[in-house]
Amino acid sequence: MKHSFIGHALFALAFALISCGDDSSTGAPEGTVGSLTDSRDGLTYKTIVIGKQTWMAENLNYDAKNSLCPKGTSANCTKYGRLYTWSVAKTACPSGWHLPSRKEFETLFEAVGGADSAGTKLMSTSGWYKDGNGTDDYSFCVLPAGGKSGSGYYIDEGRHAYIWSSTEADSYSAYYLDLEYDYEKARMRGDNAKDYWFSVRCVQD
Repeated sequence: MKHSFIGHALFALAFALISCGDDSSTGAPEGTVGSLTDSRDGLTYKTIVIGKQTWMAENLNYDAKNSLCPKGTSANCTKYGRLYTWSVAKTACPSGWHLPSRKEFETLFEAVGGADSAGTKLMSTSGWYKDGNGTDDYSFCVLPAGGKSGSGYYIDEGRHAYIWSSTEADSYSAYYLDLEYDYEKARMRGDNAKDYWFSVRCVQD
């Protein structure tokens, strides 16, 4: 019993020390931090198991055609990952991974205690406007990349994270995750056009 207690304590300590995080295989225990190397460009991403899902713990930074860096600077690609229109986002994830559906995002929210508090729990602990930071309880580490409108304006860096889902809302728009500074709730919205540029997080098949 003593050895078992010490083992659990050490695991809990190790997980607590991990921030924005190696084994990302399906069926790994919750909290497992791993890595994914994209064979297309050699970029490596941290991954995290939350519930029964394995997620990228960073935004995708694959230089797909018609993707772009937030505010057009390569430093922002390094910081936030790239931005994608919905049509590009649907096929941007590496082999073995995919753009999550609205339902897969909702499963994520349930795994962290519900949508009403998921925003705070999934947001990074720094970088948000007016110190409206999250607690990053699950090492998901969402940063406020903002996006770009279909009319060409960069929007909401520091204030919002917009992450595409694969689920279509209608012929004009698709659902996306919206996390906002100093706001606890995680929202799935379907009110912006598919030609907006938003971030991508991939989930394992």
